[in-house]
Amino acid sequence: MDTEVYTNAPLAMVVAEVQFAYTPELDEQKLLASVVQTAFPGEQPSLALKPMINVETPEANRQIGLVVEAVTSDRQRTASLSPQAMSVAMSGQAYRRYQESLRQLINRACAGLLSAQPSILVTRLGLRYLDEIRPPVRPEQVQDWERWVDPALVGPSRYLTGVGGRAVSSRSTWNFELEGGRGLAFNFGPFEGSGIVSADHPFHQEGANSLMFVLDVDVSWTPPGGHPIKLSRDEILTHYDGLHRPAQEIFAAVISEESKKLFRGEL
Repeated sequence: MDTEVYTNAPLAMVVAEVQFAYTPELDEQKLLASVVQTAFPGEQPSLALKPMINVETPEANRQIGLVVEAVTSDRQRTASLSPQAMSVAMSGQAYRRYQESLRQLINRACAGLLSAQPSILVTRLGLRYLDEIRPPVRPEQVQDWERWVDPALVGPSRYLTGVGGRAVSSRSTWNFELEGGRGLAFNFGPFEGSGIVSADHPFHQEGANSLMFVLDVDVSWTPPGGHPIKLSRDEILTHYDGLHRPAQEIFAAVISEESKKLFRGEL
């Protein structure tokens, strides 16, 4: 498994989310604000109230509550909390090795959450990595991405070359089952824009549109039988360690040697 730390790593954002059964004790904005700030000791993050949206409701007005979000002064790390979920996120600029950066942030956030409400019942743990491969020369067709990613990701792009066809876009999603109640969703393909992080997000980078290949890996764990379960901080961290490994393995498996040179700053 490739564990090299790249100078120009393609990571745009990584997010870890703890979902739990509705906890009325957390339905107070002052408490939510005090908990999210514990993720950043010694700092004074800015706080904001944001709408919590029910994506399953088709009506235009889908707001079902508020979430408190803390953003560090460099705008490269965030933490948010509602009565049903806590998430922490880091930009590619802030992320180093998992053990040295994200794991520590998860640890601090969970410590604050469990200190405020030790009886939460976890329903899902999620870890999502978003990478953008931006080559120095724009690929003209999908099969040109074979230089940068495993050819298996763009294999069908050659199907109609014999009759003058060329693939100009693609998007694929693979879902994997892993042992221990874990699952992995892998979404990938070319994307054109300034970046996959939306303009209203603190990690958004302004810039001209460009063509990139997106690797979107979402690994999750759910309790046995789908029943909410009480977990200690150490147990939560152990589960996140188990989520990080397959995310790391799939990234190492799909990038090419040319991409490694690009990430090292050799191209």
